[in-house]
Amino acid sequence: MNGNLIEQVIRYYSVNGFVILQAMGRQTLMAFDGVVLAVMVGIPLGIVGQRFRRIGQVIVTVTNLLQIMPGLALMSLLMVIFGLGSQTVVMTVFLYSLLPIIGNTLTGLLSVPSALQDVGKGLGMTRWQVLMRINLPIALPAIMTGVRNALIVSISIATLGAFIGGGGLGDIIIRGLNASDGGVIIIAGVIPTIVLAMVGDSLIQWLTRYLRS
Repeated sequence: MNGNLIEQVIRYYSVNGFVILQAMGRQTLMAFDGVVLAVMVGIPLGIVGQRFRRIGQVIVTVTNLLQIMPGLALMSLLMVIFGLGSQTVVMTVFLYSLLPIIGNTLTGLLSVPSALQDVGKGLGMTRWQVLMRINLPIALPAIMTGVRNALIVSISIATLGAFIGGGGLGDIIIRGLNASDGGVIIIAGVIPTIVLAMVGDSLIQWLTRYLRS
């Protein structure tokens, strides 16, 4: 990026700073809502999948199929149900976030040594206590890696929401694509998207360290 282009981007931010912040806030909310919903659904499904292996295989297969679909195609399908706007974007983020969360939850739980579980049962723990005090704490790093991957993917998926009226930083990028000389506008929309991904990644890493402590 040459000096003149940097100056143009900075000038664009100085003029449109409030619009950029609004777009960042909207995109963050859509990504966050979708990932939180995926955590609430994905971790229990991962636990069920670890307990009942055949059900787990079906769950992973279905989420794999969802992951194969292009983001915009999945949004278009969901738009028929949820209509235009942020709700469809949140549901798309939710479905895309399920695979890494479920997959990593399964991987983490399956990595727990059976000997430790036997010790817990020998101490009189119930199945629920073994899950909460032994299995999930040991599987936590793997689970949080899944959440981390889901959050990063969700920020890029949320950018596509602009094509169906979801708003966010995608609006700015589309504005640049439609302009005759929109390179500066595109860069001005891409940079905050990268920043959001980096901040989200750092927050998940901090949360992982906090929970492990």
